[in-house]
Amino acid sequence: MNSHLKSNVPSVSNTLQRRSGFRAGRILTLIFLTCLCILNTGCSLFVSSKKEIISYAEKTYGECEYIRKETGGIGKERYRTVYLRDKETGIEYSVTSSLEDLYIDGSTGLYLEEKNSDYEEAYVRYVMDLSQDELDEILTKNNLFMNKLQDYEYMFFDQYWEFLSNDPVDEVTAGNIAREICDVVKKNDCKYSIEIYCSIYTVNPDNYWSYDPSAVNQENKVFFADNCILIGSYDSSEGKWNETYALEAIDYVKRKYDAGLVFADYQVYDLSILMTEDQIREFYPGKTPDDRVRFYQFTDASGSDVYALTPYEDGVTPAEFQLFKDSEDDIGGSCFCLEPVR
Repeated sequence: MNSHLKSNVPSVSNTLQRRSGFRAGRILTLIFLTCLCILNTGCSLFVSSKKEIISYAEKTYGECEYIRKETGGIGKERYRTVYLRDKETGIEYSVTSSLEDLYIDGSTGLYLEEKNSDYEEAYVRYVMDLSQDELDEILTKNNLFMNKLQDYEYMFFDQYWEFLSNDPVDEVTAGNIAREICDVVKKNDCKYSIEIYCSIYTVNPDNYWSYDPSAVNQENKVFFADNCILIGSYDSSEGKWNETYALEAIDYVKRKYDAGLVFADYQVYDLSILMTEDQIREFYPGKTPDDRVRFYQFTDASGSDVYALTPYEDGVTPAEFQLFKDSEDDIGGSCFCLEPVR
């Protein structure tokens, strides 16, 4: 082997030195990440103390009283739970400090201290209990049924409630009922924490389904969307009633096209989901693929679908509807392929 080649072949000692340096670099990087994690993200080998947990609870939920604590586990399984009573409401809840695995491009063997609490569930149930009598009065007065909340749904301040009116109801009346329901909760929400998205449905008379309490498993939710007409939803965070205008679409289709069609569904879609750009230019001149339309689905006796579309304008009653059907042309939008009903 000539000298030129020898100079380009790393010696064993040089190779070992580089490997040692690489390992040392990785160790230093890991140490740096560990220190950085401890300083900036709370990465820790220790769970929070009783005092730290109480301080966290008061900053997060308000003034509280200490009841008791519970400590257990060893190593990464250790935890500390502190049981507290909220001074303003009297509700009892717990906060648990425990260790969770921290991953930085794979397992690191590091742990992140986390706190979890059942406060939200306790508070939502507290407000619901205070509101229940008034809510029951509203339900009875308006012949409404409230869809059952599953246990997990109490764990969130953002609440999604559904109500079915067993009587026909118009948009204005439904909006007033939704506001009244949310106002009851707002009055009892002393922490100003709960936001409700309240949807009002009415029975769809054309599909012959009706709500029968004796036939419904009270432990489960009822799929109103499969059998009913969504009138609108009230967003308590914005104080805004959002109508679907489904009743207007149903009236139009039955009067102008086919009285035998049965309303099946309401959605809001981008035009790009429904048709090609050429179709958008033809049927909705001036609109773009990103513009939205209200989409009302109807089914006839043979099972074929007819769709009523109208441009989406927030809070504006539709001025007109255009009718479409499924097309055999497979160059349509990504979800549907529509052509006009002639």
